[in-house]
Amino acid sequence: MTNAKLLPVLLMFIAQTTNGQVYFEGLYGDTTSGQGISKGGTVSVEDGYLSWAYSNGNYMPYLFRVDEEGNLTDELFMPQPDTINRLSHTILTVSDTTFVGLTSVRVLTQPSDVRCDFGLVKFGINGDVIWEHIYGMPDRYEIPQRVVQTTDDGFAMVGQAMMGTGSSEHGDVYLIRTDANGEQLWEKTYGGSQYDAGISLLQISDGGFLLLGWTYSYGEGQRDFYLIKTDSLGNQQWQETYGGDGVEGGQSIMQLADGNYLLIGGGSPDGVDSHGRLYKVAPNGAMIWTENYSMQNGNSLFTSVELSDGSVVSTGLTTTDGEGNAGWLIKTDMEGQELWQRKYNKNEHTDLFYSILHTEDGGFLLSGVARNSETNSPDAWLLKVDSVGCAYPDCLVGVDELNGSQVVADVWPNPADQFISIAWQRHGEAEISLLDMTGKEVLQQHSNNQREVVDVSGLPNGLYVLQLLQGEVSSSLRVVVQH
Repeated sequence: MTNAKLLPVLLMFIAQTTNGQVYFEGLYGDTTSGQGISKGGTVSVEDGYLSWAYSNGNYMPYLFRVDEEGNLTDELFMPQPDTINRLSHTILTVSDTTFVGLTSVRVLTQPSDVRCDFGLVKFGINGDVIWEHIYGMPDRYEIPQRVVQTTDDGFAMVGQAMMGTGSSEHGDVYLIRTDANGEQLWEKTYGGSQYDAGISLLQISDGGFLLLGWTYSYGEGQRDFYLIKTDSLGNQQWQETYGGDGVEGGQSIMQLADGNYLLIGGGSPDGVDSHGRLYKVAPNGAMIWTENYSMQNGNSLFTSVELSDGSVVSTGLTTTDGEGNAGWLIKTDMEGQELWQRKYNKNEHTDLFYSILHTEDGGFLLSGVARNSETNSPDAWLLKVDSVGCAYPDCLVGVDELNGSQVVADVWPNPADQFISIAWQRHGEAEISLLDMTGKEVLQQHSNNQREVVDVSGLPNGLYVLQLLQGEVSSSLRVVVQH
């Protein structure tokens, strides 16, 4: 891509390919203003990926392309009139070479109490703008969240519409429907007397829509998951809420292979601890099951993908030992039971993943935002992991011998010559023991971290059992020493 406003780029990445699996990690952005990937901000293109990010400094959408190993191949700050500030939200693939980007638009010539509108721009693979539109209601402050392509090649967008300058005292779920050229066909609002928000949507087989978000107006708790069903013209047919006594909210909705739906989000159903949360619901909104997931104290899930065996991999954020967040990846079976979970830190600041792609090599591309320690600004963050969430080669997943589906640690290299590195998922102190095949303890050490290096250079070749003891929780992993 070429553009007069092209700025210097800071790119930090590591790429490796091992046994058909691709691994890379990169920060992408310019040196003068922070960049971050928006929700749903990365799509697959020929020979790589296209990311739709935002710029904190110049309020312009930031597009960049990387190849299959994370190398930056092209970038563009999409130009816009001086009367507009625009921040990107989600990107949608229309064809192999055309895309639609959803933006939050502030028109600087509007009155100060009308500060934000929906924006939709269709563009080509090289960033050339095909058309763009701005949508909104008078005297309302609108925040777009997601866009989908409809069965007639039009588009539907969902978000929030609030009174005045964005007060959270009253807001509605806001749905806009357009034709294939982005011309508005109709708009609808939904909700009660308090603050309600639309975050994600699907068009379903009858032509209607399922809208997911949160509500303060309805439900049992302070804020609950909020699911609305409409017909093809946006007329509400029913609504359901899901949640406990605390503050919860939905972030995305997906249809499962069995015809049911998965609601993804998080919150504090008990009003105390924050969990990632999944709800499986029937087409009529009836709840089939719900599960909470946590790694540390604060957790939330943003989006998921379903695999061919019915399992689901979800991504979001969890807290770190310090003050910030970490990227979070968790795999569950078709009944919502946890199989494994992992966290990823780029720096000890706010790191998180908004979106996930299931890649051709069976792994996952995670996209989000992380603080760049060199510029002290947020950058777009891409992390390519393998099918079990490993971010580097030769990472053998440790499987609990007592529970064959529960991943508790990474052990590498395995077989080991001199040292074994261990990184475990559960927070807290651990006692590490190594037993030979007769059950004799040949090594023991204590750790206050979630990572430890064990010296096995003095042990004879053979198979050993590595035991992790954390409080009353014990896990056993098999390792091989081979000099």
